[in-house]
Amino acid sequence: MGGHFEPNIETLQSGYFAEDELPELAVAKNTADQIAICFAARRDPDWTVVFD
Repeated sequence: MGGHFEPNIETLQSGYFAEDELPELAVAKNTADQIAICFAARRDPDWTVVFD
C-alpha cells in the first residue's frame, strides 16, 4: 500500500482500466484469457485459484 509507480526497464506505464476498456496487451507477457481470469477472480468472493 502506498508508494508510487516509477517507469523502469520492464514497465513504462501503470494504470487502472475497466475490463471492456483495456489497452492493447503485450501478448508475449499476458493474454486476454489471463486478464479475464483476473477480473473473474475479483468479482467472485469464493474464487478458487486454478493454478499455482
